[in-house]
Parts: sequence; C-alpha cells; structure tokens
Amino acid sequence: MNVGCNNENSAFYIKDNQIIDDLMLEDINNILNTGDIPNLYDVSDIEEISKSMKNIAQEKNVEFTPANIMNLFLSIIKQKAHIICALSPMKETFRIFLRNFPSLVNCTTIDFYQEWPTEALIGVAKVKMRSNDSDYEKNKDLYENIANVMSKIHKSIELYCVD
Repeated sequence: MNVGCNNENSAFYIKDNQIIDDLMLEDINNILNTGDIPNLYDVSDIEEISKSMKNIAQEKNVEFTPANIMNLFLSIIKQKAHIICALSPMKETFRIFLRNFPSLVNCTTIDFYQEWPTEALIGVAKVKMRSNDSDYEKNKDLYENIANVMSKIHKSIELYCVD
C-alpha cells in the first residue's frame, strides 16, 4: 500500500535459505510479472486504494474507474517495488526455481559474482557496441580493440579485488 498509494520506493530482500515453501516464490513470481498477488486485496483495501489514488489519477489524466485505478496502482508498484533474491547457483534448488518460476528469469536482472572468462567479456562488449552503433561493421577493428581493453579492465579489477 505504501508503494502503490504513496508512490514510495521499496525493496524486499530474500535469500534462498529463507524460502521455506514454494508458495513464497509463487507470490514473488506474480509480483515480478504483474505487480500483484491474486486475491490479496479485500473490499476495504480496494476502497482505500481508490481513495488514495484519486489525486494521482487526476494528475496523470486517468479516468477514475475501478479497473483504471487498479492498473495505475499496479503500474506504480511495478516501477517502485524492487525484489532482491539472493539465490546460490550451486544449489539444486536454483535450477528448479528458475524452471518453475519463469519471472525469476524474464522479469529480473541476474548478477553473477564469479569470474568470467575473457572470451565472454569480449563477446558481451561486442554485442553491446554492435547494438548501439549502426556503423559497427565500418569500425569493426576499433571495436575489437575497445572490447579487448574492456575485458582487460574487468580482469584487472577482479585481480585488484582479490588483493
């Protein structure tokens, strides 16, 4: 309610050892995908949401109908609520979670904190540069050098962190 009605930023952090039931991930999957958990709000909650969202709806020129108000409420939640899941890829449950709850992949950014091979770093750099420059082929040698420098910088930071 604070996120949707008061337009506040919020973060929810959960680690894999805190997940005691798959239903918890089902709710997280729904929030990531739609911003909502089915059947979460009762009639009094919906009335409170409508009252709180009236000014926001007027500011955004949204027609004040129940469906529009809920859509606006959920769009704010999708924008302002952040879910941080710390899952170990070494555990068997990691693959199961990703297979059973597709929003953990489709609606998130996955950060891996392990060493990357040089070829992978160069490949990612090339893909990013290629997608941002329509003249990539003309400057291919330049971009090849930039990708190599980027990978060396990344590798040097890894070594520095170890030190």
